[in-house]
Amino acid sequence: MDAEQFAAYRHEAVHQLMELNEGCEKTHRISSWPRWDYNFDAGTLTFSENGVPRVIATIQVIGSTSISGGTWMWAWANESLPAKVTEAVRRVRAFGQAENLAQLTQECLPDDEYLGWGMSAVAAKILRSKGAYRCPGENGFVYVVYSSLRFADEEPATPADGPKQIECVSMGLGLLPMFASIWWPIPPRNGFREIRTIPTSGQMLGVLSATPSFRRKANGTRKTKQNSR
Repeated sequence: MDAEQFAAYRHEAVHQLMELNEGCEKTHRISSWPRWDYNFDAGTLTFSENGVPRVIATIQVIGSTSISGGTWMWAWANESLPAKVTEAVRRVRAFGQAENLAQLTQECLPDDEYLGWGMSAVAAKILRSKGAYRCPGENGFVYVVYSSLRFADEEPATPADGPKQIECVSMGLGLLPMFASIWWPIPPRNGFREIRTIPTSGQMLGVLSATPSFRRKANGTRKTKQNSR
């Protein structure tokens, strides 16, 4: 795959991710929950309201960005992340190796305002993910994709039951800018740090979407007052 072909592949992937996220919004109202918390050891991202979990996503971490450093780091290159949330993204690197794509095989890349969502969209396409989310901090974002989504009062899928995953599928158009550095996770649940520690929870939303309500901010997020613990 040459550079022009990959640019077209990435462009299509971003469009697809927007529609996936809109589908997840319709089925699970992702943007309506005032709080999120991730647990990388468990491999989950939980959306809650008034202290009550409402939606639980099983996730894979795709990468992280830093505004001050101006860089993107693939999750497969971050040895501080648990293997549970980086196993799938190694398939993205393997795809890059097979297609001779340096953007998917270099540990770190110089960031621009579009790269985090762009690489997450490519990963979501390769992994056939259900959608994606970015968890904001003081100096950048952590990008994750959903392997599955369920309401908290639903029973999780088991091997005997088969994959009870929400099929948030359709294609469409739209593009939003994004932001971006190298973040080092400090388990358990203390968050990410460059110099300072960032909470693993908050009220700032990070959904790539073509829905007009998400176009009010140039970076694709809708911010409310941080509810740190």
